[in-house]
Amino acid sequence: MTEAEWLACEDPDAMLNYVQDAVNVRKLRLFCVACCRHLMHLVFFPEFVGALDAAEAYADGLICDETLRNAERCADKAVADGRPGDYGYRGIEFAALHAAGSWKPTGYISPIEATLFVTERTRWVSARYFPERVHPPLPDIRDLRDFVRAVEEQTAAEDAIDARLGAVEGQKQSALLRDIFGNPFRPVSFDPAWRTDTTVSLARSMYESREFGAMPILADALQDAGCEDEHILNHCRDASQPHVRGCWVCDLVLGKA
Repeated sequence: MTEAEWLACEDPDAMLNYVQDAVNVRKLRLFCVACCRHLMHLVFFPEFVGALDAAEAYADGLICDETLRNAERCADKAVADGRPGDYGYRGIEFAALHAAGSWKPTGYISPIEATLFVTERTRWVSARYFPERVHPPLPDIRDLRDFVRAVEEQTAAEDAIDARLGAVEGQKQSALLRDIFGNPFRPVSFDPAWRTDTTVSLARSMYESREFGAMPILADALQDAGCEDEHILNHCRDASQPHVRGCWVCDLVLGKA
């Protein structure tokens, strides 16, 4: 993959495969959480939101393995108990559990494998439960051969819709990867002098609240501190770029690896 391909890529799996040799497990976990969070409106069990909260805390070393596992078990138990009015797994729940840390402490799946699973599941969920999705109608069926043909045609049509809508989600995931991993072709040297009380306060507030509307203000504060790195400043000021926990600029300001 070239730098131009990385910057234009809309296939998150290809991007993940590119960075896997220099994998940062914390950033992968936060990326997984970000993929799930904007689909939380599809989850019927609040325990899964708790599992994602625990995953973020675990990524930052704030909780231990057992606390993370307890959050996962709590989410699993909510489904097993099946409270009245609840529904079963929709796919997003599986993704959330993997985001919460299926590769550790259990260790039965690698970080990249878990992340690829999360991206695939969330793309599928986003496509299947897209609000404006229209399902192709079955035509009039006269005999068994017509029925088989109609089912095959509808399956193909549904698969095409899944692919198209899944690609839309893939574009969002690719943008999240660029926010978290930055541009691996252009490593940035961060001067500790830019880590002022103002820049740290802004970055910490956005990180803790998960609200990143102050990124342009952070750019101004960094510039006031002497930063003239165009990659840092442009990332903060790019209105089309989403920002989540793990954003490479905020991580640099906060001294997070």
